[in-house]
Amino acid sequence: MDWLDQVDAKLKRLKSEYDLDELAANDILQLTSLAEAMVSLDIYNGMLEQELGEEPRSIKNIADIQKLVTEASKNISSISTDLKIDRKSREHKTDSIPDYVRDLKDRAKKFLEQRMYYIYCPKCKTLLLSMWLLDINSGNKFKLTCPNCKNTFVVADSELPLHKNIPDAIVPVGPK
Repeated sequence: MDWLDQVDAKLKRLKSEYDLDELAANDILQLTSLAEAMVSLDIYNGMLEQELGEEPRSIKNIADIQKLVTEASKNISSISTDLKIDRKSREHKTDSIPDYVRDLKDRAKKFLEQRMYYIYCPKCKTLLLSMWLLDINSGNKFKLTCPNCKNTFVVADSELPLHKNIPDAIVPVGPK
């Protein structure tokens, strides 16, 4: 079988094994490069097997062929990753819908926690307000009265990072 026939056979095998219906033109070129690299790897492995079977063995030839095998393997791995048909991408695609939703919720929670600002009563440490500000240094001031201890205080938006993650704060369960 000549080179083009081998490449076509690899392309057909790849298309049958993976969902590659919606590939763009540049992805099709990469897929062709992947098939060529796979055929090259097969050829290099055959050459290596032949070289190892001969007496006397040429260490230089064996080393040169092993470099070709390594290079072709790296090329295959790189292209597979780019096309998202490597094992890691396939395993990620098999997540169930509940796992995917749970992952989205976890990422949303982390995103929110990074951007939220909390205002606690400085006297009794009760959480009074949680908010998300787009501009932390806009000059806004917040006047709050704690419902627990009736303490009234003012917090400037520039002071808000100081009020993040206050330990042993009292978080109200709900409205009274």
